Amino acid sequence: MKFAFLTILAMLAALAGFSQSMPPIDSVRLATAADYRAAEPIALQVSNYILSTPTDEKSLPRLNGTRFLLDWMGGTPDYTFDLDKNVIKYFEKDLDLMGVYTASLTSVAIENKQLIKESKAITSLAVKKFIAYINNTNNKVDLNSKLKKMIEADQKGQFN
Repeated sequence: MKFAFLTILAMLAALAGFSQSMPPIDSVRLATAADYRAAEPIALQVSNYILSTPTDEKSLPRLNGTRFLLDWMGGTPDYTFDLDKNVIKYFEKDLDLMGVYTASLTSVAIENKQLIKESKAITSLAVKKFIAYINNTNNKVDLNSKLKKMIEADQKGQFN
């Protein structure tokens, strides 16, 4: 009995250790180019957190993560992000999905540094990541008519 309890406890501890959590962002300084470069790994962690958790418009960690990503994206000297209005029109009034899209853009850019100067390629990959997120039923996204149109547009190659 004691062995079974310790085994279950060890499994729970391991799961907690591997679960995604929001990194501490309140103390991250974003003032100089060096600050933005130093914050790049944190931006990737925030992106991964947002992309690995279900939508929840009342989630403060997700909202704060989105704010952080927008601040980081707006000031980093190493990347240029295009918040393409032809993409955003599909979810422009949904702040949580905007966070998913900014997380998609950030993670694609950081993970594909060879595309730094190719904003269309980054946008195309980010749209695919965004669509994979919204199509995952575990993320609890209500696929309204606009999002369905976005999926159709992507299938027709309109974001390439």
